[in-house]
Amino acid sequence: MLSQRQPENNGVTDTQKGTEPISLLVCTRNRPEDLEATLTAMLSQDYLHYELVLFDQSSDERTALFVAPYARKDPRIRYIKSETVGLSVARNLALGAAQHDLCAFTDDDCLVPTDWLSNITRTFSCHPETQILFSPVHVPPEMKHREDLRFPSFYFSEERVLKRGEIFGMGANMAFRKAFWKEVGGFDELLGAGSPFFGAEEHDWLYRAHLQNAVIRLAPHNPIIHYSWRDKILWDKVTRGYATGDAAFAMKHLRCGDLKMIGVLTERWARMGARCLLRILQRNSGYTYELNYFRGYGSGIVKSLRYSVDRKTRLYSPLRHSE
Repeated sequence: MLSQRQPENNGVTDTQKGTEPISLLVCTRNRPEDLEATLTAMLSQDYLHYELVLFDQSSDERTALFVAPYARKDPRIRYIKSETVGLSVARNLALGAAQHDLCAFTDDDCLVPTDWLSNITRTFSCHPETQILFSPVHVPPEMKHREDLRFPSFYFSEERVLKRGEIFGMGANMAFRKAFWKEVGGFDELLGAGSPFFGAEEHDWLYRAHLQNAVIRLAPHNPIIHYSWRDKILWDKVTRGYATGDAAFAMKHLRCGDLKMIGVLTERWARMGARCLLRILQRNSGYTYELNYFRGYGSGIVKSLRYSVDRKTRLYSPLRHSE
């Protein structure tokens, strides 16, 4: 019988050796057709110590039926079906179910390289003070020159730690400590896709993380490919949604007594309004982005007042004032 005694490590922990277990979290809703390539990439990682938590908010059983054969063959997959709605809700519940402290998020329409988890764990190992990590989200190379489409993406080339209060990151390629997520208070469930305020859930969470003196690192060497795009008509709608979320994020913290948000609100809204007016005067047809953002931002300012705010946690209450 083999001895149960572990070999001496001379003070080197599993984290420092790069063998720390990690939970890979994916939230999905009604997109089983996107999952085949995504799941294949996720299950082809060269890193051994991970679980894949697939959190499904679909309104039908197509995703469950698609995932079932994969889950039967691979014990790393943990499939969770939920009747909830909203990306922030899904992220919070998926994190609650995660078995490991180190957690990584990507989207259900992304392709990750085989060394994606290895690079994440290596970065946390080399920089143990890091609590949150962002890496790039790239446009599919074969679609870069499609001028008729818009792609949510996140590019940068410098490895660095964010300055205090600097908001810069995208949830499609994000990793952090579950313990720190609990300390910050989780994602605001009234922000993000599927919620009253379409966007800004990651920015809001980052801002609250800064208030907890988080060390947030950018690592440009670990990009993923995001197979998500919108045509111009849909992008206009998305832009208004993002602007609504941005305004709701700033208004919430202003209502919590954070006076810095006065400058954020006035600068952002005035800048977009001025840019829109300038483009109109120049007869530049590209003013629709600024116009949609300007309108959405104003809508978000007004709409945010319909909801209560918990000043202690800096989270919106799910109940309207009228309720």
